[in-house]
Amino acid sequence: MTRVVVLGAGIGGASVVEHLTRGRAARLGVDVTVVDPRRVGIVRPLLPFVAAGVLAPGAAAVDLRRIGRHARLVCAEAVRVDTAAKRVTVRDPLTRGESELPYDQLVVALGGAAHDSGVPGIIPHAICVRTVADALLLQRRVAEAAAARLRLPVAVIGAELAGISIASLLSRAQPHTAVTLLDRKPWPLPSFGRDLGTAAEVALAGSAVTWRPGSAVAEIGSDSLLLRDGTELPSSVVVWTAGHRSAPAAESAFPGAELTAGRRLVTDPMLRVRGLADVWACGDCASVPWLDVGGDCPPAGVFARTQGARVAVNIARVLRGEYPRSFRRDIPILVPAGPHTAVGTFRGLHLSGVPGAYAWAASLGCVRQRYGPAHGTDPGPDDPTTVLPVPGRTVPVFRAGSG
Repeated sequence: MTRVVVLGAGIGGASVVEHLTRGRAARLGVDVTVVDPRRVGIVRPLLPFVAAGVLAPGAAAVDLRRIGRHARLVCAEAVRVDTAAKRVTVRDPLTRGESELPYDQLVVALGGAAHDSGVPGIIPHAICVRTVADALLLQRRVAEAAAARLRLPVAVIGAELAGISIASLLSRAQPHTAVTLLDRKPWPLPSFGRDLGTAAEVALAGSAVTWRPGSAVAEIGSDSLLLRDGTELPSSVVVWTAGHRSAPAAESAFPGAELTAGRRLVTDPMLRVRGLADVWACGDCASVPWLDVGGDCPPAGVFARTQGARVAVNIARVLRGEYPRSFRRDIPILVPAGPHTAVGTFRGLHLSGVPGAYAWAASLGCVRQRYGPAHGTDPGPDDPTTVLPVPGRTVPVFRAGSG
């Protein structure tokens, strides 16, 4: 039986497991093991809704034990990978004991992390919304600023998917709080092309968000931003979404792998990590060529999900003696611009308003259905030792070295 080890149980890793444990791939006799230190994961596209108070914190939490029908979850951290011996060394987050997992095919889906891009003041003064705790912190800071009747705006730095979602939702949830969205590029969503950027510009123009293109931040203070052109912008709360890098574990586990400037693993169009045999990568930790548009795929959940599906299909093709296929797909890209509206493009069609919101919600629906909602006490998503009583089918959960 072919042993497939998936590092990371985020959107990309879940997609790999989903497509390896059903249909034709399930009949190939694949033993799937997922390595993640958590039992409860996070759907990051929902965090802006939590920060704005539109959704409860538990809405962004998912139960990792329901990640697949024929998979097991090992609660451990990936420490290093011996690609020659095809073994992954994992560490138990509680006992700190280490053990090894053999593999025939390895998938790296460890996700990403915030990156300060060399801008001073981010750590002490800015909020990077990566967890439920971060979203609740932002919600509290904005509410405190509104209660104190501070007339300073909330500054959101970075006009990619997360930045636009946070700015739009906060402006609607707190109508008396000014929200400013800044980016050093001349249009929003610069990683997704000019067409989608134009649609986002139209949506921002019809909202209460103040859009400042071409604004590069030089320094972040306790109550103001300093731009590179010398302009100083007062601010009550600063949200940082402009910097991104691969998760540190992806870099440390593969010391000899080729990395981008953002420390992402470089793959070929088939999502194979360059220079490493039988190692695949997807999601925020991977730099995957976007053949349909040009350049690399930006870090976003919609890419993680479709890349994970392609990785699973390619692994199945390799096991059948076939050649893997390139990741080429016209993906629906949508960004929520309010509680009941989203904008985006798909195959030349421009979506907005309620239809866009329905399309965006449908793109996340399969993630929630595959995992199932998490039940328990918040803030469970950040506690790797939380045991949540979840009814229905679950997968076996193993501690590192427990078998």
